[in-house]
Amino acid sequence: MTDAVDAWNEEKSLRAVLEEQAAKLGSKPFCHFEGETWSFSDFRKAVLSLASGLATRGIGEGDVIGVMLPSHPDHITLIAALSVLGAIHMPINVQHAFHGLQNQLQHAAPKLLVADAQYGESVNAVVPTLSFPLPIIWRDKGAPARDDFRLLYARPDSSTSVPDNVDRVSMLTYTSGTTGAPKGALLSGRYLTIGARNAAILAEVAGDDVLFVWEPFYHLAGWTSVLVALRAGIPIAMVERFSASRCWDQVRRYRATRFHYLGGVINILLKQDPKPDDADHPVKIFWGGGAPAASWPVFERRFGVKIREGYGLSEAGNFVSLNLNGPAGSVGRAADGYRIRIMQPDGTAAPPGQRGEIVVVPQRPGMTMVGYYREPEKTRDMLRPDGVHTGDLGYMDENGWLFFSGRLKDSLRRRGENISAWEVERVVAQHPSVEDCAVLGVPSELGDDEVKLFVKVADGQDLDAPRLHAWCKTRLARFQLPRFIQFVAEFPRGPTHRIKKAEIPHDPNPWDSEAAS
Repeated sequence: MTDAVDAWNEEKSLRAVLEEQAAKLGSKPFCHFEGETWSFSDFRKAVLSLASGLATRGIGEGDVIGVMLPSHPDHITLIAALSVLGAIHMPINVQHAFHGLQNQLQHAAPKLLVADAQYGESVNAVVPTLSFPLPIIWRDKGAPARDDFRLLYARPDSSTSVPDNVDRVSMLTYTSGTTGAPKGALLSGRYLTIGARNAAILAEVAGDDVLFVWEPFYHLAGWTSVLVALRAGIPIAMVERFSASRCWDQVRRYRATRFHYLGGVINILLKQDPKPDDADHPVKIFWGGGAPAASWPVFERRFGVKIREGYGLSEAGNFVSLNLNGPAGSVGRAADGYRIRIMQPDGTAAPPGQRGEIVVVPQRPGMTMVGYYREPEKTRDMLRPDGVHTGDLGYMDENGWLFFSGRLKDSLRRRGENISAWEVERVVAQHPSVEDCAVLGVPSELGDDEVKLFVKVADGQDLDAPRLHAWCKTRLARFQLPRFIQFVAEFPRGPTHRIKKAEIPHDPNPWDSEAAS
């Protein structure tokens, strides 16, 4: 553990850390973005100013605020301002098409939505269909006269803050969904601080580091990196989106030393044409989750970095296991404050090498999510007396290293995005020629999942894969689109008529959208 992490105090709120770091570090850079730099003092001033403006709009403790913004300093300023007010930040995936956005907004019923004008078409299509009024504050950098977000910045007023309470709900983030609709996980300030602390340990953060931040902030990973930097007193180098062809040049430009990865980033970078300067950069550690075991040593050799892998989930903790010095492919051992069990279907512990469900056991209160928003029964099913039942498969080797082996739950992960199979199926089933459908994840060459769609065409209807895929393009987010489509005559079904996905025969040569394009 480094000095930058050792001094952390999980009882300290984000507001307290903001004040402390601004007083101590002042003009030291905190955020680099597109040629501009904001200091710790600049960030504090902007956060308190924005909090004051939000307070004049009636935003306060416990209010759910939807946020649909691109990666930009405005975005992290808004998240921190909501924390100062005790409001609940609800991040929204900016790629959501109509149905995904409608599902999330209708379920959460936020008091206010802050959205960028570039997402106006999607937002304006959904808002009239909601069962409640939803005020919107638009951010429009291209047309300052319509930029309501700018008007929120007001003179700082310390009275806009609320008493510190690290166990107060700070974030409402929607999971991918398993056998039903995506669920909203309620996360406290303590949860977020513990997650950031474990991330900093995994990345071995020190006082002279610079964190490269490319993740969109509808991912918990993006905000976690910001919290790591704020707590450790180090800068972030932020880019609006990930670019495999430009990321190493961006890293060199900002002298970034730590790089967080998600999903297929490892293999995506490996697939770039080798260059003589591949290892000529300041990054020392790549940290995150989902590094393919076979690519792990290849990546380390080619780019001259150390991969640090962890495991976590919204319900249990951002990082509940850390691989600091274990074998490639392992997600590590339990982080401080957690125990991890591998449970067999009969409830007994699985022996070393045998797969079972990963169950995370927190050792003190506040380490897991508070619960699912408006879902008490589902909360009880996940947060049980014997631990958090993750729905993920894994095993422990003889030395106690944890290995992730897949998912029991009906979701998949593609290019770093969690996808609800239920949500995709619900949209596809609306096609007039589709009688029924099922979505499964199949192995991707990039190390995560590809979306495979199985379809039974309704009697008397005619439908082919290209037309169905084109129809899906207008209704699903890009990351939700099926790569593979296979038609079936019938689905295998259980006694309740539910499709038995594990028994669907796979055609080894289904229609492939990438090959077709």
